[in-house]
Amino acid sequence: MKGIIVIGLGLLVPAAGSWQTANTLARPAYASGAGPRVLYDTAHWNPSLDDGRYRAVADLLRADGYRIEGGAIPFEMAALGGYDILLSVTPYAADRASNPAEAARPVFSDAQCDTLEAWVRKGGKLLFVVGHQPSGIAHANLAARFGIELRNGSAMDATPANNWVDGHASCGGCLKFTRENGLLRLHPITEGRDAEERVMSVISAVGQSIAVRNPRDILLAMGPDSYDVLPDKRRLPAKGRAQAVAVSAGAGRVVVIGDGSILSGFTYGAENPGFRRWWPKDPDNRQFTLNVMHWLSGLLPGP
Repeated sequence: MKGIIVIGLGLLVPAAGSWQTANTLARPAYASGAGPRVLYDTAHWNPSLDDGRYRAVADLLRADGYRIEGGAIPFEMAALGGYDILLSVTPYAADRASNPAEAARPVFSDAQCDTLEAWVRKGGKLLFVVGHQPSGIAHANLAARFGIELRNGSAMDATPANNWVDGHASCGGCLKFTRENGLLRLHPITEGRDAEERVMSVISAVGQSIAVRNPRDILLAMGPDSYDVLPDKRRLPAKGRAQAVAVSAGAGRVVVIGDGSILSGFTYGAENPGFRRWWPKDPDNRQFTLNVMHWLSGLLPGP
């Protein structure tokens, strides 16, 4: 069995006292420790797999039977060959806080992109999580190998009904993808294996928009009045674009998610200190995360 690698950006944080929610599943996809091998990329200034942000996601995947481990391995065919799925979360060439100029350049060389593309097309599975600027510059060359175009901005929507507001306040740009507003698209990932796994709504916190060649590959669609704010403050329409896509490439599969909070959550800041988590209640971000992994590992069919 080949491995799965996840590459991405974002926060994966459970609510206080809710770790048991991520640690238990009523119907795990695989027997404990018997599922696909998942490599979590730690070689590119990625968030730690062991801290509070990503430990919840790792626990969730382990509860589903996946064998996930962190590793700073070289992106070479021999090293990748032992994994089924590659997960890379917000990879950068340098620390964004201390060296923003270096971080705002392509993180993967052409040779690395060649290797990752070849690995996927031979049957590897890639989960690539990106985010707002400078992600559009840092990650564009790898995404382009699979017909996916990133935009170096921040995704917004001018339609109030497409923005999420909870009991406290708007998150300042959170987008809402539901069956009701038509932005949660029909796909094996959103349908799941049965009605119990059917996703009804997903929330994101800003991120960027994504363009893909085939509309059927869109999971989360940008609304008709959506737009991206570029670093120079220009606004570009985002209608027809997406915040999550799933594409087939040769014998492999790729999911690109435009905002890491789709898998995790986000912080409010001073108004509501601490983290606001999607788990364990609605929206269905947690089930969406599981369904993405099920599609990558072949438990769900192609579009």
